[in-house]
Amino acid sequence: MEQDIEQSDYINVIDKANSLGCSIPTDFAFLPRNFEEAVSRQELVHETLTIEIRKALREKGIKESRLEREGERYPTVLERAGDFVVPTVFISMFLSQNPEVLSIVINVISNYIYDFLKNKKSRDEITFSAVFEISQRKKYLKIDYKGTESAMDKIKPIIESIKKDG
Repeated sequence: MEQDIEQSDYINVIDKANSLGCSIPTDFAFLPRNFEEAVSRQELVHETLTIEIRKALREKGIKESRLEREGERYPTVLERAGDFVVPTVFISMFLSQNPEVLSIVINVISNYIYDFLKNKKSRDEITFSAVFEISQRKKYLKIDYKGTESAMDKIKPIIESIKKDG
C-alpha cells in the first residue's frame, strides 16, 4: 500500500473556535472531524478513537486543552470498516516549541496505532492529520497522511522541520 503525505494551509483554529463558541486550545487539542465546515458547536463530531487516545495521553500525564466546554461532549462517529482514522491533532506554537511534550504526544499516538493494529491480520489504511500553528493566531499548516502504520515514521521528519522553521 502506498502512502501519501500532503501539506496545506489551514483555517485559523482560534478564530473558528471563537466563532463556534468553543473553548480555545492553548497547547494541543483533537479537532472534530468537521471542524472546518461546522456552522455551530452542536454539529461537531469526533472520531471514535478520540476517547481512547485521550485516555492514553492522560495516563502519560499529558492533558489536552479541549475545544469542548466544561461538561460538554461531542458525539463520535465510527469510520467504515477497513479504515483507521486517527483524530486530527492541533499543535499550538507553545507546544511546538516544547519538543519534549510534543514528542510524548506524537509517540503516544503512534504507539496507540501500532498496539491497536498489531493483532489485526489485515493492514488497514490509516488516515492521520495534524494542524500546526506556525505564527501565533495567524498562520496554520495541515499535514495529512494516508497509508500504513509502518510508513508513519515518514511524518516525524516533516514535524521536525515544521518545529525548526515555524
